[in-house]
Amino acid sequence: MLTKHLPSIAGLAVVVAAAMLAGTAVGSVHLSSDALRQLEHDSGVAWIALGDDPATGTGYYLRPSRTVQPWLAPGEDPVHGALRFFTTYRGIFQMVDPVHELKVYGRGGGQSVQAAFFTQVEGGVPVADSGMSVEFDTGGRINVVEGRFLPHLHGFNTSHTLSPAAVRVIAREAMARRFPGVRHPSLADSPAPLLCITEVGRTPKLGYQLTVDYGDAPHVMSYVIDASSGAILSELPVAPAQ
Repeated sequence: MLTKHLPSIAGLAVVVAAAMLAGTAVGSVHLSSDALRQLEHDSGVAWIALGDDPATGTGYYLRPSRTVQPWLAPGEDPVHGALRFFTTYRGIFQMVDPVHELKVYGRGGGQSVQAAFFTQVEGGVPVADSGMSVEFDTGGRINVVEGRFLPHLHGFNTSHTLSPAAVRVIAREAMARRFPGVRHPSLADSPAPLLCITEVGRTPKLGYQLTVDYGDAPHVMSYVIDASSGAILSELPVAPAQ
């Protein structure tokens, strides 16, 4: 199986399944849907389809139980072929409009495989830690489809009132409260605050993610701040690099 580790959107971004899922680690729920039955009918083979509880819906691991006919047409771009797959069988993943819900993140491959990687987006805004990938063999056959897709976001309101500059101030003030005895001339935030959709207690929220640190001191925090109210949705220490 092709493995490609993508940067987290935490510094932000996308965790595509090859980096976050491994077989049944996705969950013990065997998926069942009209779209999956249609896929099995169309391909003529049973598919191993595992996922998390559809009510919380998200992690997916899907592969044919045996070799299938090529999905990619000769010379077809894996990205185009993957989007065609998601569009045809979007019900498996609770997608509504894959062409607009998935943004191309990259391509990968090797001597025996080729793959397409996508970030989940809504209204052009990335969904934190969510994305999908499709891996093909060199004959264009699907090896595995996997990833994380947060459902029920179609039409999610991405309007907001706070600017990145305002969010920096909120995060720095939070740092000062957390480490009141620390005095350093430089207070850095890096990378710049990134607008994203994130889950808070299973509820999607629009927020900014950013990391703040006191120069060389071992005080580094990752924040998610509500993009309109300024409330701190998440405040976690960042482990020092090994």
